[in-house]
Amino acid sequence: MDQFPGASAVQQAGPQADLPGERPAGAVISPALQAGKAGRRQFRIAEEEPPRLVLSENVWRGFHFDKSYEHVLDTAAEFGMDQIFVDVCWEQGQAYKESLDALLPPDRQKGTIIEALAPRNMCCVLDFKVAETHGGEAALKRLCDRAHAKDIKVTSWMAAHVHPHSTLVDGARAAEFAHGTNGAVAAMESGRHPWTGYANSCWTLNLNSPVYAYFRERILGTCRRTGLNGFLWDSFSNLGWWQVDYADGSMRPQFDKMAEFYGEMTRAGLYVQPEAIVAFSSHSCCGLHGGNVYAGELLGYSYDTAVSLEHTEADERDIIRGRAPLDILFRCLAHRRAPCMSFQSVPRAEWEPTAVAGMKRLFAMYRAARGSMGRRTVLDDDRGVLWEGREGERVLWSFNAQPWTEGRAIDVLTDDAAADSLLQPWRVYRLLS
Repeated sequence: MDQFPGASAVQQAGPQADLPGERPAGAVISPALQAGKAGRRQFRIAEEEPPRLVLSENVWRGFHFDKSYEHVLDTAAEFGMDQIFVDVCWEQGQAYKESLDALLPPDRQKGTIIEALAPRNMCCVLDFKVAETHGGEAALKRLCDRAHAKDIKVTSWMAAHVHPHSTLVDGARAAEFAHGTNGAVAAMESGRHPWTGYANSCWTLNLNSPVYAYFRERILGTCRRTGLNGFLWDSFSNLGWWQVDYADGSMRPQFDKMAEFYGEMTRAGLYVQPEAIVAFSSHSCCGLHGGNVYAGELLGYSYDTAVSLEHTEADERDIIRGRAPLDILFRCLAHRRAPCMSFQSVPRAEWEPTAVAGMKRLFAMYRAARGSMGRRTVLDDDRGVLWEGREGERVLWSFNAQPWTEGRAIDVLTDDAAADSLLQPWRVYRLLS
């Protein structure tokens, strides 16, 4: 590929890096991206699409798949979003508490031994079965069917950890997953102490134990039966990737099991957002990142991420109110960074019409351009981001007004050529020779 006039000497190859042509002289290919490509080959991880446009809804308490997400679906459809993310579907701490409260009202629990046990929250999995408290598989399937009718996909939450009091690791069922000295739970060096970053909430599963087959089938089977389209995979590194098998003395890592299952999920057509920065993923969604990862030059430092805008000066909930500019969100999508958003939580009466129109136009531009966003070149002087697709097609996300003399530039939304060969800021163009 010829160097784009004024391009930076640093060019990063994305998941579609096997593109025709030569890299420009002096181009630097990130070792992390090379490792990601090798990982995809090794574990047969299907080539992933660019990050989807996602609306995220975390109700946390009292949610039901038949009634809690209709406004999210409606908003996603109105704005041309790809999918919604909903609360944890599994049997977990919050579902346990709500089930208990239904059987025994909270006032009758006061002063009894029942108060001595804290079931924690919905991130503390008891079993990988869809909780009946939230509607069970039947209601989850109805939600997915309603979403698919609007051309919206649905994802939920998963993790390779469970609550310490889950019967998968402690109780009648633990014998099914016997392994070494610690059963289904990954052990520390002693072989007996659980490996966890959240001692009273989440214990990491040992995927080298028989629990792996159960975990795998529950995840894939639930998606087959309900139409669920994928998951945000929580604590992907710290409670999964990093663990080794001290329980049987082998010290065998389990990262290959994590990558193997990730690959199987992608081959099944599921969309996976690992809650970490993962070299072979196109949808990394690191949560506990600390600070504003979109500040200044950090915004263009990486791509293929879905980190929230919550800790930035341009939270999408402020954008839709007209209180923050749209340009940071434009820059995010220009770099193939598609933040998970939650602007549906803003009352419609607070939506600013110009901001709403701008967001809809931006999402439409991203949908029109992303199929050609394979290899990225960041242009100097903050002029924009150039992408090349598999067939050699090129699209340019323009950050500034600038002349264009290298052929024609066609607006991806209107199909109009740039007037007087002048590119406008905050527009996306297809570049033709």
